[in-house]
Amino acid sequence: MSILGDSITYGYGVDHEEAYASLLMQESYIESIQNLGINGSTLGKGQDPISERYTSVEDDADIIMIYAGTNDYGSTFNPVPIGDKGDKNNGTFYGALHVLYEGLMTQYPNTKPIFVTMLKRNDVVWGRPETTPYNSLGFTMDEYYHVLIDFYKSHRIDYIDIYQHEELNALNLDLCNQYFMDGLHPNKQGHAVLKDAIADGLKKIIGLD
Repeated sequence: MSILGDSITYGYGVDHEEAYASLLMQESYIESIQNLGINGSTLGKGQDPISERYTSVEDDADIIMIYAGTNDYGSTFNPVPIGDKGDKNNGTFYGALHVLYEGLMTQYPNTKPIFVTMLKRNDVVWGRPETTPYNSLGFTMDEYYHVLIDFYKSHRIDYIDIYQHEELNALNLDLCNQYFMDGLHPNKQGHAVLKDAIADGLKKIIGLD
């Protein structure tokens, strides 16, 4: 199994063995994990875009999981514009999803891709003084989330929705203090909850439930 992601997949702020990607190794149906998480990584053409570096996935990966999107919305310097459904280049969020999905289907035709939505983040706690829900391009976090869901459903892609997870909602300050270190990155307890949520989703998708 290979996981393409950002700092949450990388395990920013926690020990390697405490990150959700490492915790997934506790599941009996997962033999190995190639962690391709990079701090700040975006789906679109921003920073270390996944829509360009997906080719680093190992050829024999049985599952390719893509867990990203929060930096496309929330990057301080390189937010990715949403764009339009018909976009076919990674200069926009819609376009990056097209480029990534079509690239995965071409290069890894026998490997199942599974996408994971972003978490709800709390930008005030994260360090932004603004209370506006809009990024510097004028888009909201909800808009990026709905682009993901629209794309997954229209392409019949298997996905795990953690944006709606009750415990992992950083906009709730009590939950934010319990499961996040900064309003964006899960702490040790948050990674444990995240691992369980992703593991449950994986089991349903691959037919273990």
